[in-house]
Amino acid sequence: MSDSRGGRGSKRGSYIVETSILFPAFLIGLMLLLSIIPAIAAAEAEVFAAADQLKGADLRAAFVQSRPAEEIAMFVRLQQESAFDAVYIRRFQYLHSADGEEDLISVSFRGISGSGNPMGRISRIVFDGNVRSRAFTGAVYGGDGDPDAFSRNEESDPVYVFPARGERYHCRSCPFLNPASERTYLTAALRRRFRPCTICNSEACAIGDMVYCFYTDGEVYHVGTCPQVDKFYIVMEREDAIRKGYTPCGTCGG
Repeated sequence: MSDSRGGRGSKRGSYIVETSILFPAFLIGLMLLLSIIPAIAAAEAEVFAAADQLKGADLRAAFVQSRPAEEIAMFVRLQQESAFDAVYIRRFQYLHSADGEEDLISVSFRGISGSGNPMGRISRIVFDGNVRSRAFTGAVYGGDGDPDAFSRNEESDPVYVFPARGERYHCRSCPFLNPASERTYLTAALRRRFRPCTICNSEACAIGDMVYCFYTDGEVYHVGTCPQVDKFYIVMEREDAIRKGYTPCGTCGG
């Protein structure tokens, strides 16, 4: 009579061998999946940041055209909102033509994630993003170089927010704006209206550089490091302010 215990032992042994082979593969796959999910979220955040930054560049192109300033602003924005271990701009094209369209602004960037991951280089992820928009070069603002034309555009609904401090959006006449400066870009029209600050040597600023102005009672424009620049506000569309979590000012109603 044959002994069946040997057969049962062989089956158990084969199960152990199969488990020892498959379990590490399953574990690796699970860890790879867990590393991909945050990378997808990081990629979506970067694409949104690039698109939102290009939207602002589209509007600014109507009264000031400065490729270096826009590329630097894009790089800073991607760095500030990046969840990748590293992100950099591969190519930035300003007011170029492609596919029969003119006045395009395009950015190609790369995000890299994987350092510090328990899987090491096995789970290293590289994301290449490409975003393109069309600038409003004169059609919206009339090409007169007047930054206040932004406020007069019938299709625009601008509000004013304090990005460094504050959770409300305000209208132009709000008293909270009076003691604060507005962060904007230096244009020929602005240079005619204001003179350089002698304290911070803003005379060295070129067209397209970021400057700060006190529109209510100021006569000079400043750089960000000027001691007179304490708090500042920026202009954005009402729908963008609401989407970013800002609520109407209790004093002016937004």
